[in-house]
Amino acid sequence: MPVPAADDWRDWATILVVSSLGPPDGDAIGPESAELEEMATGAVSTLAEFAAGIGPSNRIIAAVGVAGRTPIPVHVAVAAFDPLAPTDLLAVCGATGGTAMDPPDVEYPEFDSGDALRVTRVDLDSDGVAWASIVLALRTELADVVLTWRTTDLALLPLMPDVLDELIGTIHVQEEHT
Repeated sequence: MPVPAADDWRDWATILVVSSLGPPDGDAIGPESAELEEMATGAVSTLAEFAAGIGPSNRIIAAVGVAGRTPIPVHVAVAAFDPLAPTDLLAVCGATGGTAMDPPDVEYPEFDSGDALRVTRVDLDSDGVAWASIVLALRTELADVVLTWRTTDLALLPLMPDVLDELIGTIHVQEEHT
């Protein structure tokens, strides 16, 4: 599918979300079709708000599917790996510092493409709202790939590690040849 013009991206993204949520044959009509359109429009708005709050960087916003939910935004950052000055992935993933309600849970999942680190934590914001976050970092020979997911919907917390593992498995970093 061609990349849309800057001002058409919301319509384009909404069409992609509707097609991913709808029946495989694309024959949804009537109330189901309107409901899918409304859900997709809301999902795209949520993704846009999430992206706006991140600020400029080498970033991508991905949407992952969880049964019974609209697509969930995940921030994806990729930075070149410098073996002479490696980034501290524990710090990047939030395993150090902050004011977690409980100590962060640090795991080292295994991936064929590199060394990985996952940090899961729950923090309280200034209004007393609990925020769960999972940061999954993968260090390859070429780059560090970091997925960040945050929510106040704590019911999603047990579902997201597998979802993020699947998402990071789809990211392929290649050396650019000019």
